[in-house]
Amino acid sequence: SLHDALPIYLIMVFATVRLLWNNLKKRKLFDENLLILLATAGAFAVHRYSEAVGAMLFFQIGKLLELISMSRTRKSIEKFMDIRPQYANLKISGGEMQVPPEDLNPRQVIIIKPGERIPVDAIVTQGRSTLDTKALTGESEPRHVKIGSHIYSGSINLSGVLEARVLKASADSTASRIIDMISNADNRRAQTENFAEKFIDIVKESMLRNLKIIFTGSAFVPGRRSDDSIFGYTTPPGCAAFAA
Repeated sequence: SLHDALPIYLIMVFATVRLLWNNLKKRKLFDENLLILLATAGAFAVHRYSEAVGAMLFFQIGKLLELISMSRTRKSIEKFMDIRPQYANLKISGGEMQVPPEDLNPRQVIIIKPGERIPVDAIVTQGRSTLDTKALTGESEPRHVKIGSHIYSGSINLSGVLEARVLKASADSTASRIIDMISNADNRRAQTENFAEKFIDIVKESMLRNLKIIFTGSAFVPGRRSDDSIFGYTTPPGCAAFAA
């Protein structure tokens, strides 16, 4: 009944109305929030209360799942942000000096001590060790490296001291590229997603035109009772007799 369905509907529709208001301030009104609001309002208008509540419920569940997915993505980004070290040990004449990884240039030599993360992609020139590469490959087994082995930023040096020649600048190294791909995933849309958005825009316009025609013209349809849906018509008495 309307008495039972309306309070539940109003609670669920609050978030949708708020999004519509925010979109209206940005001059972006026509989206899925408007469509679900029109659809459920139409269902209420034709006394389909349970259908209206059910449609809004499934819509809100979909929104909730989307938020959970985005939250997991943000956590993944935060996790990967930790794989870049804050400093690098640059080898200089007579010793070493700590510098930001962004200041390293190709062909410079760096020193990686046990427990430190590799700041940039490089090639080992001295020493042997094992690396923890879980952050990059997901493999739990340590990787053994020696002179001539390529090592990648984000890995952790587990045992021996390594000297390595820088191959790439920090911005072009593996860890930076992974973080960049994750951070900009929302801005890199596939062609199928763009096609889907165009298709949805066409559907929106078509639905709005049809709703306008239906609501402005349904009152003039012969044989329509006030308790019929806007799509339903009563059968004229003559036709019913003929069918019998």
